[in-house]
Amino acid sequence: SLIDLPALDRELSTRIPPAFGFVVGIVGVYFVGLLLGGYVGRLFWSLLERLIHSIPFVKKIYPYAKQIVDFFFGEKSTKKEFHAVVAVPYPHPGIYSIGFITGDGLRSLNDKAGDEFVTVFMPSSPTPVSGFTIFVPKDGVLPMNLSVDDTFRMMISGGVIVPPAERIVD
Repeated sequence: SLIDLPALDRELSTRIPPAFGFVVGIVGVYFVGLLLGGYVGRLFWSLLERLIHSIPFVKKIYPYAKQIVDFFFGEKSTKKEFHAVVAVPYPHPGIYSIGFITGDGLRSLNDKAGDEFVTVFMPSSPTPVSGFTIFVPKDGVLPMNLSVDDTFRMMISGGVIVPPAERIVD
């Protein structure tokens, strides 16, 4: 070959400091992020979503999965959609589960039951982004003095991580 690669490597390592490659890598990642976060990235993402919508089974599930992911991790909504952290007697009286009030109940349920209900999202542990929705009489919920972040930590850990103010000490 025309170039002596080992000699070139030795020469470059003596003239260019090792941190230079690290800095070039960081700057490169930054500019790729700018590119993908801008017009080109949005165009690429829209093409990818169109491709996803053309796959028969996936196109039925993707919009709902995307909506859930946007709800939990999106920039605008995130955890602000949860009105309060509450404890509700679930799955039966005497046993309490932690959930999030996400809104008022259903008008038809309120009318037929003759009570005022609230919608409570009951997260599953250890993946609190999954769960189920229940309707609980408004006077049956116990407001908790927990933040949404503390509640998520507790759910993910299966109750091992408890906020310091909530710990029961002997």
